[in-house]
Amino acid sequence: MSDGELVQVDLLETLVAEVRALRGDLQRRERGALNAREAAAFLGISDRTLGTLVRQGRIRQTRVSSGRVMYRLGELERYLKDHENELDPATEDDEEWLQNASASREKQS
Repeated sequence: MSDGELVQVDLLETLVAEVRALRGDLQRRERGALNAREAAAFLGISDRTLGTLVRQGRIRQTRVSSGRVMYRLGELERYLKDHENELDPATEDDEEWLQNASASREKQS
């Protein structure tokens, strides 16, 4: 294979991997549940902070039949609504991130 063909094969493999990842994300969102990493990202916190909030009883987790722990989107949205006054006020540096997060949540609805 030529260098150009190898680049095309690499690009195709990368695209296939990205499509598979996106399909998995979409399926989880359609089910209304996220894994710990996704839930932490949704809330804008670390995985460790999410674990602390679960231990404190501030966020509930759900164990699915496979034994995996999942977080329902409704539960995460409830937490955000109930605790919005505890979040640090946004700075100008955060403005773009907040706009992107809002747009992402609207797409998920």
